[in-house]
Amino acid sequence: MLLVLRFSHVFFGALWVGMMAFQTFFLMPALAEVGPESGKFMAALMRRRLPVILPIVALITLVSGFWLFQRVSGGAPAGLMRTPMGLAFGSGGLAALLAFLLGIVVMRPAMMQSTALQQSLASASPEERATRSAEIQRLRARGASEGFDYVIAGAGHNSLVCAAYLARAGNRVLVLEGSAMIGGGVKTAEVLLPGYKTDGINQNPMIRDNEIPLRDYGYETIEPDVVVHILVLLGT
Repeated sequence: MLLVLRFSHVFFGALWVGMMAFQTFFLMPALAEVGPESGKFMAALMRRRLPVILPIVALITLVSGFWLFQRVSGGAPAGLMRTPMGLAFGSGGLAALLAFLLGIVVMRPAMMQSTALQQSLASASPEERATRSAEIQRLRARGASEGFDYVIAGAGHNSLVCAAYLARAGNRVLVLEGSAMIGGGVKTAEVLLPGYKTDGINQNPMIRDNEIPLRDYGYETIEPDVVVHILVLLGT
């Protein structure tokens, strides 16, 4: 059973990502370039039930992935999420779920409406054809542009710095974090005991030298006289 789940997750996951990449970077731009003549091609895709097959492939990927996570965790997913491996798997699963919902809620309706309008161009008057063509282009642009350019799993300080640089370069970035607090090595949290706060260890020059002005948004460092401590539990 475990082998079947792994094969299903890897195979259908690769198929899903490949189909979405082809649709976003090749199919939609080519259809926009062809213009009204793309209606026949879209009708052929609809007859082959692409809008039905793609969600099924995505669902198989998601279900097999969540099932694998449950089996690997031994029935204790919360405990697995506290490990780096579990956090990576959980963040990846959340990103895939968000991508699936985005495709179902935004991209699929836009594609279906665009296809219906494309098929109606042949019988439309010249005035209606111009209006419908503009609407088709708008729907295709919406279907191709909604979403994120980068999805980053984990909101530690390295991930946040990477996300900040990508966002500053004009990209749309989604950062996913499984725990209740972001920051990684630059956060202060109650790690050992309630009320006893411990700071993380951070020597990242991008943050230390304030390359991206985090201090303008409230980030500050506290540098005590004693920077190293060792906790020894002797039981006395």
